Amino acid sequence: MDTQTERNIQVALERLIDGKTTFAIAHRLSTLQKADRLLVLDDGTFAEMGTHDELMQKRGVYFDLVNAQRATTRLRGRGPGGHHGGRRPGGHRRPGGPPRGPGGPGAPGGGPR
Repeated sequence: MDTQTERNIQVALERLIDGKTTFAIAHRLSTLQKADRLLVLDDGTFAEMGTHDELMQKRGVYFDLVNAQRATTRLRGRGPGGHHGGRRPGGHRRPGGPPRGPGGPGAPGGGPR
């Protein structure tokens, strides 16, 4: 999804949830930055609670997750909403063909048979 579409969705959701208790689970942690309260689970156990800023200052589980996600994004050379330049996560581009999935020949999403 492109950055502008993501932003439009975030604005619409903000209007929709205004004044309501909402539980959100997000792949992109930046989506949760404006939450009044974040509850962080670590391996199914409650780890910490606070706002984005409070949790970043604590330098705990949430801090580690945010920084790991930022590092991954930088390594891929794209910002939020960017694309993979023709590659799917975990896939490989082969000359003249679509991205290959893991598993090799004969496996679902694998290479040529």
